[in-house]
Amino acid sequence: MKIKIRRILSVCLALLMLINGVTGCGRHREPKEDETALYYINAEGTDLVKEAYKITGDSRNSRIRYALKSLKKEPDTIEYKSAFQNHTAVKSWSVTAGKMDLHLNDAFGKMNTTSRLLLEAAVVQTLTQIDGVGYVRFYQENKPVKDEHGKPEGYLCAADFVQNTGSSLHSYQSADLLLYYANAKGDKLKEESVKVRYDSNTALEKVIVEQLVKGPEDVSEYPVISQDTEILSVSTKDGICYVNLDEECQNTKYKIDPRLSIYAIVNSITANGAAGKVQILIGGKANVQYQGSINLNKPFSADPAIVEEEQ
Repeated sequence: MKIKIRRILSVCLALLMLINGVTGCGRHREPKEDETALYYINAEGTDLVKEAYKITGDSRNSRIRYALKSLKKEPDTIEYKSAFQNHTAVKSWSVTAGKMDLHLNDAFGKMNTTSRLLLEAAVVQTLTQIDGVGYVRFYQENKPVKDEHGKPEGYLCAADFVQNTGSSLHSYQSADLLLYYANAKGDKLKEESVKVRYDSNTALEKVIVEQLVKGPEDVSEYPVISQDTEILSVSTKDGICYVNLDEECQNTKYKIDPRLSIYAIVNSITANGAAGKVQILIGGKANVQYQGSINLNKPFSADPAIVEEEQ
């Protein structure tokens, strides 16, 4: 009798292990706050799914190669899949000053709009977790990928896409922004029209500051804020937009008039958002001197006189 019971228990245990093995391969683990992840698309091809995954390598380039290879490989589950569908593949890539140029083959152009957008989102969200990669620009063969209006997309960062797994693709929205960067002489601001795509849960004012940190598309213009600057917070109250940056904003790579950094933020926000004035804080403090010459103790209004007139 005992032998029979043991046999029955053994069979039940084997069945339980088999069931766990079958169902377990379909589970995915959300990354913890300090973990990296790979981004896939769900089985329906409508949204992103992120899976905790250690991106390894002894250098930036080796980690990029590892991440791209991992993204291309189909995961061992039917719940989600690689965003690289229909023979889309990476042909080449390079990174300069934190900006990555990623060349895809012609198959990318044959994907539908949703699939292309999700592929871009999965790649950008994954690669920008790697130190030394802040932005990614996509090319089809050697031609820059264009948006739905026929304009080059430019460099994309993680904030350009939905951050939360499970968020709908339709929570994206687009905006045409008028931004200001430094001219070649570093003594005036120049206007640049930019079309951005962003999460509807992100304040437009924050998107504007992120674009300024990213830098201009026009090679004849210069950034006004260090690309290493961390945006601590952006909020608007009673018609004043409060922009809180870390100390890195005090450092600029190019020799430009310090006023350009301040008024690039002020003019850009007031030209596009609902705020009429902008209060800039550094490390949460307003009573500081920007680059030792501009007191930030009160909100600024836009200054059209600092903008270079178009020829």
